[in-house]
Amino acid sequence: MPTGYTAALEKMGYDTRRWIKETASRAMGMCVILRDDADLSEADIKNRLKAELSPEENYHDKKLREAREQLTAARDRTAEEWHAVYIAKRQAAQIDFDTRSAEQKRKRALHEKSIKETRALLEQARAASAGDATIGTINFALDQLCSALSFDYGSDPYRDDVLNQSCKEFEAATFKSLLWKIEYHSKEGSERDQREYDRHKAYCELADFIDGAVTD
Repeated sequence: MPTGYTAALEKMGYDTRRWIKETASRAMGMCVILRDDADLSEADIKNRLKAELSPEENYHDKKLREAREQLTAARDRTAEEWHAVYIAKRQAAQIDFDTRSAEQKRKRALHEKSIKETRALLEQARAASAGDATIGTINFALDQLCSALSFDYGSDPYRDDVLNQSCKEFEAATFKSLLWKIEYHSKEGSERDQREYDRHKAYCELADFIDGAVTD
C-alpha cells in the first residue's frame, strides 16, 4: 500500500527526480517544516525555506528585544521607582493568590460534596444487594474522587515569589530573570537562524545533485 509520499510518485508519472526533490525531501529534516504540505513544487520548497531566512523579527528576536528594553528601564529606575513597582507587583500577586485560593476552596467543597454523595450511593447499593457491576462502578468512582481530592486540592495554590521577597530581593530577582532571558533568547535565536540556513543549504545541495546526476 503506498504511503502519503510514495503515492505521489504515480501522480508524477514516475518522474523519480521530481518526486525526490518535491515529495521525498519533505520527510527529511531539511524540509521538516513542510512535512504536512502537499503539492509543493521545487521552486515552492526553495521559496518557503528561503522565507524562513527572512530578516523579519521572529519570536526569539522579539523576546530578546523586549528583555533588553526592560533591562534598560530597570537600570534607570530610582529607589523610589523600584519601591513603587515592588508594591504594585505584590498587590497584584496577592489579589491573584486570594482569587485562586477562594476558587480552590469553592471547588474543594463541591468535590467533597460529590464524595459524600457517592459514598452514600455505595452504602445504599450494598444495602440493597445491587449487582456487582453497579457496586463495582460506584466504588471505582469513589476511589477516583478520593484520589483526585488529594492530588488536586492537597496543597495551597502557587504563590508568586514577590510575595515572599523584600524590595531588594525583588530587584535582584528581576535583574537575574532579565539577564537569563537575554542569554536564552540570544542563544535560541542564533541556533534557529543556523538551523534554517542549514535546511535551505541542504535542500539546494540535494536539488543540484539530483539535477546533475546520471542515472541512465
